[in-house]
Amino acid sequence: MVLRFILFAFLFAMFPIALILMIASVLLFILLGIIWFIWAVSLIIAGVGSLVGIILWLPMGLESLEALFETNPLEGGLLLAGSIYEFYGSCYQDILYYNPQNFLY
Repeated sequence: MVLRFILFAFLFAMFPIALILMIASVLLFILLGIIWFIWAVSLIIAGVGSLVGIILWLPMGLESLEALFETNPLEGGLLLAGSIYEFYGSCYQDILYYNPQNFLY
């Protein structure tokens, strides 16, 4: 009888702690989900920003490349290849070393 009383007292004493831990874990998962969502949205915004930058640069860049090709085709080809390499390299670096603090500047 005493053993049963001790067992039930222990279970009732542990119940609030277990309940607090369960609520804390649920809140932690919700917080992690919100952080992940903000991170995903910021990546999408960064991607859309780069596309807008490319679209805005394209007419001016193509016109200058066309003029360069007319005067010196070899130099124009090297410049085009270098700019493509630089663009994809910077995209890769942005993805590889993504840091949300970059948006604070």
